[in-house]
Amino acid sequence: MTETESRTATTESARPVAARAQQPGAHATNAPDAAVGADSDPRLSRLYSRLRRRELHSPRSTAAIATALVVILVLAYVGTEIVLRLFGQPALLAAPSALAAGTADAATYPSGLLLAGGLIIVVVGLALLVVAVSPGRRARRALTSARAVVIADNEVVASSIARHAARAARTSPDNVTVSVSGRTALVHIVPASGVPVDTAAVRRAVEEHVGSLALGTGIRCRVTVAEHGKVGA
Repeated sequence: MTETESRTATTESARPVAARAQQPGAHATNAPDAAVGADSDPRLSRLYSRLRRRELHSPRSTAAIATALVVILVLAYVGTEIVLRLFGQPALLAAPSALAAGTADAATYPSGLLLAGGLIIVVVGLALLVVAVSPGRRARRALTSARAVVIADNEVVASSIARHAARAARTSPDNVTVSVSGRTALVHIVPASGVPVDTAAVRRAVEEHVGSLALGTGIRCRVTVAEHGKVGA
């Protein structure tokens, strides 16, 4: 082998592995880059979004069933009154003709009664509209993750907060009550007798822990300490 051929072989063997991997037919071995490409796939993003929404939002089945039952009962009553009228039987509450006459004479009723009835109808209508348009929510929270859909119940989040609050307050976790709802976490601490509790320090510890959970929505933490301690806590 000549000197020129030796230098050529040495240069070829010293080429970076990544550069050789870019040649046709070569297999890429960079796993992190492949993972990043999967995370940036719009199809996966849409799939994760659908899964997250399905787990966090509940259907309005209860409200729909309740509304349907009310409508069915009203129609059943009207149908029963009409059938009783056809067979010449006394009405259960009011004959259809009396109901029609009362509706036609509604303008003669006292204004206060009409106003109260109108307000009730408006409130019920607005409530049904809000229920129909707004999505239902479950007592769950989504944790930020680019590789998976991570959902945690509010009870799990509250239990985690309670452990850190108890550690900061130097008391037993059984003496810490945490309720998580909406965007607020209420932390109530019953301190051990003779052991002062630094409310600011507990709040900082709780806020730092909540921040480390990488929740999709922020949570405001409110810490209250009972005036009287608990012996042996």
